[in-house]
Amino acid sequence: MTDAPPPIAEAGWVHLLDAHSDPLRYAALVSTAARVGHGGPTLQGVADPSRPLRRIVASSLRRSEMSNVEGRMSKTRRTAHSAVAHEARSHLPAFPRSHAAATLVLIGRLDLPAPHDAALRWPALPRWPAVASAVLARRLRSLGVRPLRLWVGSPVLAQYVLRAIAEGRLDCEQVCIDLDHPSARADGALRLARQAGLRITWTAADPHVAAWLRARGVDEERIALCPAWFEPPADRFVLRHQVRRRLDLEPEQLVALVLPPVTRASGAFEAVWGAMLAEKVEPRLRLILPAVSREAARVLRLVSACRHEFFVRPAPHAALAELLVAADVAILAAREAVSQTGLLSAAGAGVPLVATRVADAFGLLDASRLLLAVEPAAVAQALLTAVRDRAALRSAGRALRAEFRRAQHRGTGG
Repeated sequence: MTDAPPPIAEAGWVHLLDAHSDPLRYAALVSTAARVGHGGPTLQGVADPSRPLRRIVASSLRRSEMSNVEGRMSKTRRTAHSAVAHEARSHLPAFPRSHAAATLVLIGRLDLPAPHDAALRWPALPRWPAVASAVLARRLRSLGVRPLRLWVGSPVLAQYVLRAIAEGRLDCEQVCIDLDHPSARADGALRLARQAGLRITWTAADPHVAAWLRARGVDEERIALCPAWFEPPADRFVLRHQVRRRLDLEPEQLVALVLPPVTRASGAFEAVWGAMLAEKVEPRLRLILPAVSREAARVLRLVSACRHEFFVRPAPHAALAELLVAADVAILAAREAVSQTGLLSAAGAGVPLVATRVADAFGLLDASRLLLAVEPAAVAQALLTAVRDRAALRSAGRALRAEFRRAQHRGTGG
């Protein structure tokens, strides 16, 4: 794998993100590039960082409502996007300022990955790949950027970009695709690149992703390992009391946080089920469930059916950084490779983890903290072992934070 600075740290690139992208990871990548001395881009058009984002998101939603492609949005979806706007406004890393310039483009219903409105906003693309590819190519040409170098934040967008290049609609000097976990869509992007004879660069979020790319024939020099190294808030101990009070949590209660992504692949359902079993033995245990997703709704139906509403604290309006401040332990019971955003956030904040081996792509956990099976009983046993001794729990958090620092030091060459 290459040791060169990631393309996200260079000037003159156009950064494309859509609803399939991870804005938390993007913000952390830019901040990491600045911390390790690559400079990091200044996003073009940054004006007043205090400008309310809710107005921008609302105007974007109005455009979507008028679109023939997207149709009208329901009240539930508008509420969900307003909640994510709250997170974007307050708690994500600010982009560094430097002499370099990059253009950030947010496509469709994606909330800003930093507390300012630097990005260009484009309406959602049509649902048909051929049409979406043509529309995206036309919009990119309208930027007037020459030469055009693209950093693409999702495999869905990557397929549209590669199709446009293969059909001669778009002339790109360089294309870099960011991949935070293996997927069928990433496979599709690889196939398009091979069919068109294109040599593109990939930024891999973790070693599992890099190995997956190599196994599919991507040259070693075309892969850059770019983890998102998260930094905890400086005032986390002050925030802890405030966040727990807002979530109606008592000081003596033990708080477990289900880490994002909240999907079937991440084992969120089994994690909550196991935590409910553990609460029968440890009545001080409480659970925080983040995110607004279909799987989160399924989990909440389970909780309601078991009449455990008092036990789970849904937190769609809180940022991940806030929730980690309130948590005593975090759970990621993934059954297959998933995004490392949540896990690295927890490790950086020093929150002890209970996770499966496949979820721990960086080998941060010792064997005693690994889940051997994605089953409710296994989650319950691991949680009870973790929270049995609060002093040991705090010690485990410090050890995890130290291991995270060592991995960060190796990863950034510091």
